Amino acid sequence: MTDFKFNKNKAIASLLYIAKKLSEDGFKTDMHAVFKILYFAEKMHLATYARPIAGDDYIAMQYGPVPSKIYDMVKAVREENWFFHQDIKGVFKMDGLEIIPIENPDMDELSESDLFFIDQSLKENKCLPFDERTIKSHGSAWANTPEHSKMDFCDMAKEGGAPPEMCDIIRLNSENEHFFDYL
Repeated sequence: MTDFKFNKNKAIASLLYIAKKLSEDGFKTDMHAVFKILYFAEKMHLATYARPIAGDDYIAMQYGPVPSKIYDMVKAVREENWFFHQDIKGVFKMDGLEIIPIENPDMDELSESDLFFIDQSLKENKCLPFDERTIKSHGSAWANTPEHSKMDFCDMAKEGGAPPEMCDIIRLNSENEHFFDYL
């Protein structure tokens, strides 16, 4: 299974960007909407560029894939988890399940390709109600993963339309990203 390094700054920028765009367009910024919009963007980005946006691990949960470390950030703001407590306080707040940006996203953290696929996912998915988002997120990558387990980036890319050989590139990118970890 492939593994990418989590980029906390890209994750925060993505979270804030999606929540801000949803709010500006008059849509709810609940965790489910934000998480699924990011997931759909990640699938398309993996399928095209063989790398994720933020490098977060997606966990197969009952209502679809959940970005593990980003969810930890949300729980920290809700004071349910202290993992990111000092780093994330003051960046966004929670109102029930709604993510309310306090800061603007750091746009320097997001590449043009990141923004392209996040914007595409927003356009395609912001209008979907909870049930439809859930069903849409229950594709083959989710279905091939036991509940509460990490989803495979290659499965996500395939579901996003990647050709089979893209998995070799994804694995190579993952290995290259960790090359210096072994020295």
